[in-house]
Amino acid sequence: MDLDDQWLVGQYECFEKEIDDLWQLSQDEFRGQVTEIAKNYLLPEISDELYNRAIANCQQRIEIAIGNNQPNPHAHFQLGYYYQFGCGKLTVDLRKAMYHYEQAIRHDHCAAIYQMCSLYDQLTPEVNVNHDASNSITPQPNIEIKDANKLILMKLTMYIKAAANGLHEKAIRDLRFHYLQHREWTRAIDQLKVRYEEQIETAAAEDCNIGEIYNNLGFLECFLEWCQLVEGDEGDEPLVDFPQQAYEYFLKAGELGVASGYMNYAFYRGYDINCVDHETDGVKNNFMTMAKYYLKAAQNGCSVSWQKLYGVLKVEFKSSISKRSLLHYAQNALKYYRFSDTLFAVANTLMAQNDIEPTSFSQVIQYLEEAVVSYHSYATDDLRNEFLYLGFIYEQGLGVQRDTGKAAHFYAWSITTQCESTLAVCRLAKLIEKNRLIPHDITHAIKFYESTMLLIKQDVTSYAQYRLGNMFRRGQYEAIGMLPDMAEYHYDGTSSAMISLMLSGKATAAHIYHLAKMHTIGYMVDPAVEKAIGLYRDTLAYYQDSDYLDRFYAMKAKLQLESIKSCDLLGYKEEMELLKDELVSLKLSSSSKIFMNVVAIVQKYLSKKVELNFRQTTYNKLIDELNAQPKASTYYHLGNLYFRGKAFQHFEPTLAMEYLSKAHEMCYPLAKFDTLYLYGCEEKGDDVSLFYRITENAKESAEVELTIILDAAYQGDRRALPFLRKRLELFHAWQVSVDDVINHRRNDIASEDKIKSLSPAKKARLYLELGFLIIAKNFDKDHLGEKVISEVKGYFEKADNYNSKNVDFFMGQLCELIDYSDQKMENISRDAITHYERALDIGNLQLSSIIASYYVNERNNSNHVHDHNTFNLLQQSHQLGYTDATSQLSMIYLDGRCGIPQNFEHFIQLAEEALATSYYDDTNNTFLYYHLAFSYYHYSSVSDRFQRAAHFCALDISQQLDSGRTRCLVAKMLEKRYLSSNDIVDAIKIYVSALYLNDDLSGYIHYRLGKLRSNLKELEVYNLNLAKQHFVRAYHYMTSANTTNAFNKCRNMYHLGRMFQFGYGGINQCIKTAKEWYKKCLACKQNYSSIFGCHLIMYYATKAGKQLDILEQKQFSSTKSLNELHQSNQR
Repeated sequence: MDLDDQWLVGQYECFEKEIDDLWQLSQDEFRGQVTEIAKNYLLPEISDELYNRAIANCQQRIEIAIGNNQPNPHAHFQLGYYYQFGCGKLTVDLRKAMYHYEQAIRHDHCAAIYQMCSLYDQLTPEVNVNHDASNSITPQPNIEIKDANKLILMKLTMYIKAAANGLHEKAIRDLRFHYLQHREWTRAIDQLKVRYEEQIETAAAEDCNIGEIYNNLGFLECFLEWCQLVEGDEGDEPLVDFPQQAYEYFLKAGELGVASGYMNYAFYRGYDINCVDHETDGVKNNFMTMAKYYLKAAQNGCSVSWQKLYGVLKVEFKSSISKRSLLHYAQNALKYYRFSDTLFAVANTLMAQNDIEPTSFSQVIQYLEEAVVSYHSYATDDLRNEFLYLGFIYEQGLGVQRDTGKAAHFYAWSITTQCESTLAVCRLAKLIEKNRLIPHDITHAIKFYESTMLLIKQDVTSYAQYRLGNMFRRGQYEAIGMLPDMAEYHYDGTSSAMISLMLSGKATAAHIYHLAKMHTIGYMVDPAVEKAIGLYRDTLAYYQDSDYLDRFYAMKAKLQLESIKSCDLLGYKEEMELLKDELVSLKLSSSSKIFMNVVAIVQKYLSKKVELNFRQTTYNKLIDELNAQPKASTYYHLGNLYFRGKAFQHFEPTLAMEYLSKAHEMCYPLAKFDTLYLYGCEEKGDDVSLFYRITENAKESAEVELTIILDAAYQGDRRALPFLRKRLELFHAWQVSVDDVINHRRNDIASEDKIKSLSPAKKARLYLELGFLIIAKNFDKDHLGEKVISEVKGYFEKADNYNSKNVDFFMGQLCELIDYSDQKMENISRDAITHYERALDIGNLQLSSIIASYYVNERNNSNHVHDHNTFNLLQQSHQLGYTDATSQLSMIYLDGRCGIPQNFEHFIQLAEEALATSYYDDTNNTFLYYHLAFSYYHYSSVSDRFQRAAHFCALDISQQLDSGRTRCLVAKMLEKRYLSSNDIVDAIKIYVSALYLNDDLSGYIHYRLGKLRSNLKELEVYNLNLAKQHFVRAYHYMTSANTTNAFNKCRNMYHLGRMFQFGYGGINQCIKTAKEWYKKCLACKQNYSSIFGCHLIMYYATKAGKQLDILEQKQFSSTKSLNELHQSNQR
């Protein structure tokens, strides 16, 4: 037992004592009471509706299968299960259940085989795992009761078949129970094993499948070894020294066409003590073996293995597995079995923001609703989290009307459905703790939190103990025995568990967030604000590519960070009071709730039509080029589009490789590197259908891909070095391969005969690649040592002696790293640019965009003029198909920089092309989302310009939290009634959420909220008191904000002019002061006309100029009228 296990056991014993002291209950009594309490929060009509819908779907799928003459065993199984337990509108009918199970068993449906046993087994309701505790088995006379010995043999055979075909957890558990408790079963298993061995030895039985016998015999070998060790324990399975003979049986079964043999080989390797202590590629050897053989089983027809493969890859290969692969495996499993965990796997993958396929809340909800009324495959040991996420969706109002009652129902249903509770228990407890449910009994919350500790699972109990620590500390419940000094024990448990989870790489956003809160306040950890800030920032990383819960805690972390940053600012208290008043008016309980509300609001504006429209334009352009006169960039982009397989492009890795190879042959420098993504590896569970080529093992994979990386680097691809460094961090096989190549290169250099045999070009390449590999190998913790730098420079200088045209590119990369190591700055150095300029002059056009960026920054900082060079570089690179150049060029047209007049239409065309051809993380063009939205809103004349603007706003908000200006833009479209929903309350919610981001927009946001709250035409949100407060805060921020952002200055000046022009918010109307602010705003047009994004300044400066003209015209008209009146009086 390791230290973590000892600590958990100690915590368990303390918790057991706490339960006894507070409630005077045994563990079993406590568990039973928790289940009974949970029933108070169930809404049976919801469960019945979902069951009835599922029953109708099963019946429909069976009818379709009969009509197509294609069996659907899983529909039969699931319907049989509903009949067995009387779910929904059905009453218990064991004969019908048996009929449907038999139909499924004909196709080796492992769960049907197992459930058939339960029809003959008088198990207690506690042992049966039901969807509803009330629906326990009732023996019926219409089920034939077999002779005891025949019954044992039948059930034994079926249990073995169920386990050998994938239902490992349940079938093994039940079979082990019988084997250890009943002599008849022990004798029957031993006899069956002997019979299997005889059949294999003689292979004479014509009516038996020898492959299946090998598979069953392999299972029995492992099973008997397991029984000797665990003695019926139902906790976490320990590691076992399984007989080698069992693995030979499994492989033989696989070779004979029984694919589940490969699956069993993978499964038992996961628990084999001889495998887990060795590592390759940063992953335990047993997991690599599991991935390889689960994949092999799945590809050879063992459908349940897709689910097992998904489970291994998602947990053990999370740093390297792609979302495409995970979704592919989950959807493959779903083609055959609609188990609850399979449905949840698809839903969970779709929850993460991704560019595989656009996903709506309704799609996710559909999968989750089916999952809660479906049977669990027990192919993995995952808990049933579909209840948790459905509850969370209703609690937060994601794509549905917010309803805490329904949320509580799904959370409570989780408790009554399974013996092991998930985080759903804690979510239900918190709803009760926060007084958001009826009945409200605080002891219910306490008992729910305490029930999680009986699981001895750190990921759940750590949060429960955090909540209990808070409750004990407040001292509100001393009357029931909850003394404040008990808080220390719970906080200690929380911090220890969360730190352990972080160290093991298993921490979620919630764990890191709550540990940060403990550091902020000092609960059993040092009160260290800097430590808390670091942890909150770590939590922010979960906003992208994560499920709803992780994104929720990332938002909460952002709110905490902004609170820490602003708490000492003047007027912070008043700001928080006003925001609190807004939350009350919006009927929202917290700032995190409003953020989740905004997520739901903006997703409504994601438009598949808009997305396809701009991507189709780019695709059509490439096809036209292909049919006319294809360029290297044509092949390059088509290759990537077919590899992505998004929207209208089919996913075709073979075609992708063909196009990328043609681009490489035409010397397109980016093409070689991108072929890396077309190679997979069996030991990483990569399916051949997702890749052009699959290598057999990690070593071979590293060797193949390292060759590609060296080629890409030699051709001047800047992506090669960071990619290689990342691979070296993650995978041991890469370290071995790089070391081998370095040693080989050094041996070549040391050999005079070898050096003499090489041409000058090959000698130069030898030195360059050696220096490159040494950089990648030794760049540790953002630092290169002086000794390494000297060695690498020496190799590059030797390459230069052979007049290699590639030296400057490699020297430029070395200068970048030296500069970063010394100064910790991301700005590229002048030395690096000098080398890159030389590399550019001899043909490395990929460097044009980074050089252009340097020129732009140099102009801003030093007034050096590089306009002509910058534009020409970007224009040339864009024409050659370099996406980063296209995005930068688009912004030049939008801003009107580098001597180029503003051209909004050209900007939109280029920006959308840049987004359509951004393929990987190394090219991040998401900054274009806001500028596209702004341009469609203000400058475009297309009929659906507001829909397009809202789409890009939604994309931006979904991918980053620092999106205040984007939130304001979509809110303004709602405010102006330009969008379909026309919900003015949504506009206020989005504005208020932007206020919490505290990114120099506060004055403007308060101004807009003041306008909205004082608009008599919007009676739904009219509130003059709030409006006045917003205008006061707007004036405060606009006049006192110490911002260096030129755009924010310009925007504030314009709106101050508006406030004085019209006397908003109690400010005395003063045209003279308004004109002064407008003039200051107009002056920005001259002062900041060359900075990135200056189109925003020109927009407000132009508006200020128009207002000045109006005011001057009014003043002129007024003066003229007065003069005429004076002359008339004189006459």
